[in-house]
Amino acid sequence: MARDAALIFSYGEPFPGRESDAVKLMSQALGLLQSRPGVPEYYTAADNSADFLMIRGRSDELMQFRESNDTQDFLNKLSAVVRDLRVNLYYGGPASGGELEQGRLRYAQALSEMGYVSQDEAAQELTWPEAWARS
Repeated sequence: MARDAALIFSYGEPFPGRESDAVKLMSQALGLLQSRPGVPEYYTAADNSADFLMIRGRSDELMQFRESNDTQDFLNKLSAVVRDLRVNLYYGGPASGGELEQGRLRYAQALSEMGYVSQDEAAQELTWPEAWARS
């Protein structure tokens, strides 16, 4: 089942001596990301210690993009020039959307099945911090 999601490419500083290759690859990354539907977003840490690229979309489309040969080739090159390369798919969406509520209910049901909260408590509208504190 496709869901609202974000594909996050995060990475640290370039390996010493490979800074110019990292800059070139980031230019290629923007071209690669712009070749798919949606608008990629770029963020950098305030102290310039790490960066990440994020693409929002439907999980099935994002995984197809993640698994494509072009993306795999790019990630192979990038892993040779930057530290701590990670690619993660996150499910979610707007806080007012149904995805968040469905996730909260699945989490509460799991807590109930494990005996951490009662079924009545699981049915209550708890915020994530409240549900976590009760577990």
